[in-house]
Amino acid sequence: MGGKSVKPLILIIAAIALCAPQVMAHCWQMGWTTYFEETAEGEPVPFITGDSIVGDVWSNDCISVDGQPVFNGQIHIGQQSGCDLDSAVLLGSSPIYGLSIPERNSLFLTETVRQNAADQGYFYTFPGQTVRAMFNRSSITFFRWPTGTPFDSSMVWAIHIGGNTCIFIDGPLEVKGVVEGRVTIGCSGNLRILDVIRYADANWPTGETPITSANILGLLSESDVIIANTSENGRENSGMPSGTWGSEQTNAARTDVVITAAIAAPNGSFTFEDQNDSASGYVCDCVPDDRGTIYVWGAIVQYRKGFLNRPNNLFTGYHLKLRHDPRMDVVTAPFLSDYTENLTCFRDDTLDFGDVVVGNSALDSCAWALACPLELIEMSVRPPFYVTGDSLSPFDFFSRIRFQPTDTLQYLDTLTVHTTQILDCSVIVRGRGVLPNGAESDLILHPSSLILSSFPNPFNARTRISFSLPSAGHVKLEFFDITGRSVRTLCDRAFASGEHSLSLDGSALTTGIYFVRLTAPSASRTRKIVLIK
Repeated sequence: MGGKSVKPLILIIAAIALCAPQVMAHCWQMGWTTYFEETAEGEPVPFITGDSIVGDVWSNDCISVDGQPVFNGQIHIGQQSGCDLDSAVLLGSSPIYGLSIPERNSLFLTETVRQNAADQGYFYTFPGQTVRAMFNRSSITFFRWPTGTPFDSSMVWAIHIGGNTCIFIDGPLEVKGVVEGRVTIGCSGNLRILDVIRYADANWPTGETPITSANILGLLSESDVIIANTSENGRENSGMPSGTWGSEQTNAARTDVVITAAIAAPNGSFTFEDQNDSASGYVCDCVPDDRGTIYVWGAIVQYRKGFLNRPNNLFTGYHLKLRHDPRMDVVTAPFLSDYTENLTCFRDDTLDFGDVVVGNSALDSCAWALACPLELIEMSVRPPFYVTGDSLSPFDFFSRIRFQPTDTLQYLDTLTVHTTQILDCSVIVRGRGVLPNGAESDLILHPSSLILSSFPNPFNARTRISFSLPSAGHVKLEFFDITGRSVRTLCDRAFASGEHSLSLDGSALTTGIYFVRLTAPSASRTRKIVLIK
């Protein structure tokens, strides 16, 4: 190898190209991600005794605690110091301070969901109306009625949940039910959770889901995600024996709220309604107004932390039990994941050194935008390109590359980053060797090796296979499944030297790991690609 760097780093790679709209770091490998842990008025929103989070936590703000909430995972805090977590029970490593999430707008994420819903024919606009989605395993029944009036079931329709379904309601939305399949549902207004919404194979009441489960749900609101004050969610102590109030409600089905999902409120909060204050217009005679426990199996991303309980009426609201879904280390709900669905590893697709005098060298760097952790990075490139170093800042990773031509040729290669995860990232590097006096010999395109790459990877339905040949010759490009069975031959013919690409349509294939093998006269290359539907 001409240049190689191996470091035991934890990196955060986001799907953000420099020219594309940026987003708040939506990292589903974290259990909890926020930018602010306080209201817009500056009131802290604490975790309290009875709350627990199993999974990593990332917040730019000081995490506020009242009593002894339990954290079992790595805590990342954007503040440099001064955050008082002394009373909390910390079962993971000591908090890491000073690593801030860049504050970004949510346009990229929400527009991705909107666009994919429109492409599938599931984008709905009903001005002045509210929509309710009732999940019944692999189907969803929808109702709509005028906002502000009682629920009306007369306007109804249904859809089937396919392998990668995306739905968007341009207005307020209510949800509940049992989910089978892969689906993301989003809305422009508030998203109210009326009752349990969980996978068909999730455990009751914790929401724990088998690692082998094929079910996954995304809930997105461009405003707030709200736990509705319904009798199913513990309204007015509905889980207590008739005629009694208290903090130990006995009917879990009438109090505990089980949610198995990736929850995203990139402009707002995950919170609850009717907080027994004059601002909400709701004050209950029940003291305390203990509505139960919210069990989340998945992950929560929100711009500002929302209240899930208040001290009003001695206690109003819920305790939170959040457990990170380990499947989200690799894949999450359709079109919610910058990490798996829309990956762009580098801010520039090509690193061009231009003209460099033979025998001299030039340095440049390749910058990454960061957001989700990947472990053990290996960078490689072939002569006359060399990896000379790298540096890591909180949300930028720079790879320094040296180009030292040995002949008057135009060189082309790929700087590749291999990870222990399922994706590789790459960027084209190019440069030209010239004579000292400016006189040039005839230049030819000269890839320093046989190159094979694919983008995007992982992919959904379609990816592009690119390859560069150092010399003309016959090329065979084959596609294999994980058992080694040949699925199809993409090409088997002569090509000129230089860069080429072909499109691979995987719409008829099943989710899984595949391999592309390129065979040329000089050598062969194989690359792993992952299809996610």
